Amino acid sequence: MTKHLVVSGVSKSFLIDGSLIEKISPFSFKKTKKFNALHDFSYNFEYGKKYGIIGLNGSGKSTLLQIITGTLSSDKGYVNRPSNVHALLELGSGFNPDFSGLENAELTASLFKKNHKALAEYLKDVENFADIGEFFYRPIRTYSSGMLARVAFSVHANLKPDVFIIDEAIAVGDLPFQTKCFLYIKKLSLKGTTIIFVSHDIPLVKSYCDEVLYLDSGKLIDSGDPSKVCNHFVNRAMLGSENPTSLINNERHDGCMRSGNGKARIKSVSFENNQSPFEFGSIVMLKIKVSSFSFLKKLDFGITIFDKLGNSVCYTDSRLESKTIYNLKENDHVDIKLSFKCIFTRGYYTLCFVLSEGDAKHPEVIDYYPDSTGFEVLDNKLRIYATTKLESEIELIELYD
Repeated sequence: MTKHLVVSGVSKSFLIDGSLIEKISPFSFKKTKKFNALHDFSYNFEYGKKYGIIGLNGSGKSTLLQIITGTLSSDKGYVNRPSNVHALLELGSGFNPDFSGLENAELTASLFKKNHKALAEYLKDVENFADIGEFFYRPIRTYSSGMLARVAFSVHANLKPDVFIIDEAIAVGDLPFQTKCFLYIKKLSLKGTTIIFVSHDIPLVKSYCDEVLYLDSGKLIDSGDPSKVCNHFVNRAMLGSENPTSLINNERHDGCMRSGNGKARIKSVSFENNQSPFEFGSIVMLKIKVSSFSFLKKLDFGITIFDKLGNSVCYTDSRLESKTIYNLKENDHVDIKLSFKCIFTRGYYTLCFVLSEGDAKHPEVIDYYPDSTGFEVLDNKLRIYATTKLESEIELIELYD
């Protein structure tokens, strides 16, 4: 059987109840309404790739995943799937709450008819990866959500699926376990498992996945390059439209869409002291020119530095640095000077800037400027085993008996 996953022309609709008045009115024919959750979706998921699926709530993501796994039938179209498809759609789904983690793992493995030796090795792998101690032998109804996430992921991932679908289930786990999961997923992908990852964490999807699919109202809006598709989603989701407001032009920069409410605009970004490439340890100085188009009581700016794989490696903003700009008038101009020490390993990095207003919890984007410029860092005599060098203080204590 093929290990490729092919979805062709799949549509799905649901009947939902009408309003109370429509239900009780003898003259109403709208007792139920039809909701189109997925419309004519087609995609070829290649063997061994990591796919991200993004979209607002209600865009059809969960419906698509259920159809792919076979827990939900489509109205039309077909899915050609491998036999070994596993999905983490809801924590604990398919588990018996009165069974222990071990017993649930045995029950899951029994569906794949493992022999005694293979089963013993599998159960040991599940227990070691979940790493919840004695709780592995207790009923899972006694687990915390984090423990359940550990066991659920371990049970499915250690079966080495051909297709592995994850619907943000591991986000419940603690950060060290999430890191452990993503490293394991990457290993599965290298061995040929197709990964389908659904998340609202756009930077994570952008940096981790090989391809991204953007769904809206049950339709495939965009797909392909993670940076392009994620920027398309951010632009559309923030503005509620394909086109930014009239104050900010629908301008593409290096294939990325500028977006925001247009009350102010980053006019230019330039290096002040030296031009790229930079040496390790040198000081990088930037000048960001900003123009306002209306009165702004508060204006904040942020900067994110991405590596060549799209991973965000550094971030700061004016709130963290206590440098918020207040009472900016219409047609005012302000120059922002920003400097940082170049503590990056050799490579190429890009800068993303954002202007915003409002409080930290609910900011409104004024100008989102992805991939505004980039810089290169030269090789250096020091050996750094990560993206950046840890800024730290080390105190040497004399030996004593």
